[in-house]
Amino acid sequence: MVKLNADRSIEGYKARLVIKGYAQIARIDYEETFAPVTRYNSLCLIIALAVNLNLLLEHIDIKTAFLNDDLEEEICMTPPPGIGLDSKILLLKKSLYGLKQAPLKWYEKLSSVLATLGFNSLHFDPYIYIYFNNRCKTIMVVYVDDLTIIGRRQDLDALITGLNLTQLKLTIKGTRS
Repeated sequence: MVKLNADRSIEGYKARLVIKGYAQIARIDYEETFAPVTRYNSLCLIIALAVNLNLLLEHIDIKTAFLNDDLEEEICMTPPPGIGLDSKILLLKKSLYGLKQAPLKWYEKLSSVLATLGFNSLHFDPYIYIYFNNRCKTIMVVYVDDLTIIGRRQDLDALITGLNLTQLKLTIKGTRS
């Protein structure tokens, strides 16, 4: 794909390596498929809570979310044509876009990172994470690779810094106020 500048000049080229997940075989190449999706009502509740408590709301998109975790299964792929590896077979060590287990691997990684940062998931919706102590109150909603977070500015900044330190490669959609 060609990326263009505002004046329509070429800025660069963009490509994404995607594996042919449709060729994976259940119980051989993967055990489970899964993507963390919060309830719509839960998200509405968190937004209403942010408004009523005068908290900031931040939306974060995790860049390359599905490339963050190691694979337990042995997955091989043929390389894309034109890169000089035509007769080779590649053994994947990390998850790739297109793998049926990629969203599950991403969620396992995110859950472990949030646990180390002191977050707990809610019983009624396990894709909502809370962090409360005397100084900090932060709530995070997970929807696949998008995070909606409410809290005070300094708490949001501390969380984003903490997530960045864990190599989750955050990209924030929109502008931060």
